[in-house]
Amino acid sequence: MEYLIGEFSLVARLSVKTLRFYHEEGLLLPSRIDAVTGYRYYDEAAAGRAAAIRELRALGFSLDAIKEILSRCEDDEDIVPYLERRGEEIASEIEDSRATQRMIQEFLERQKEIQGMNVDRNIVIKELPELTVAGIRFKGKYDQVGKYFGPLMKRAGKYALSGPMTIYHDREYRDEDADIEVCVPVRKALNEGELASHPLAGGRAVTLIHQGPYDTISDSYRKIGAYIKDCGLRASVPSREIYIKGPGLIFMGNPKKYLTEIQVIAVHVDDEASRAS
Repeated sequence: MEYLIGEFSLVARLSVKTLRFYHEEGLLLPSRIDAVTGYRYYDEAAAGRAAAIRELRALGFSLDAIKEILSRCEDDEDIVPYLERRGEEIASEIEDSRATQRMIQEFLERQKEIQGMNVDRNIVIKELPELTVAGIRFKGKYDQVGKYFGPLMKRAGKYALSGPMTIYHDREYRDEDADIEVCVPVRKALNEGELASHPLAGGRAVTLIHQGPYDTISDSYRKIGAYIKDCGLRASVPSREIYIKGPGLIFMGNPKKYLTEIQVIAVHVDDEASRAS
């Protein structure tokens, strides 16, 4: 028995548009095409192939994969390797979706935390824990850090414990070749390409939350520097900048609302000398 394309559409449970597309792709061919009218005709064998395509599409196989399966498989047992591979793909997709869900949840929680935050503009002394961080370290200018956050979060984002930070390894300000590391605290060590993991020592830190654009952050560094000096201490390296609120995931936001926590571990000079030795 043969069916015109409209009739076959009902039999195959596929739209005429889809049938024409599958024909163009070489996936489901008519049994014949009338030379005069150009009408497409489909037979029972095409109906069986259409049913197989429908089932394989429901399992998430691509058209290219379906074309390969139909050309190589005749029985259910033949498709086992393809299903095993598809199962592995689905497991990976689920893991990626869960990681994305965690990132969204962490983003929403962070936004709630920021909205409810009362910014303390005073110096605060904190005991920083030791962390494992994954970072990209480079030498350059301070305003170059932004371009590294995308590659960093792409590689380390799903393992991140919190938002990104910048570590400054120099003891003094440098115009051209500052030793800078953009990093993020992670659940496990990651080493891939320019991304490297290492422990970041904790300690008693002098901290201050700077509110405003990054080009005014030097004012807050001066306050921290004056406090450390008045206390008879010495700033230890590296220092850190924690980005509480900055350019958003989607929007740049208002720089006047940016929140950056500066953290400088301060030690007595004698303690630092003994640590170095």
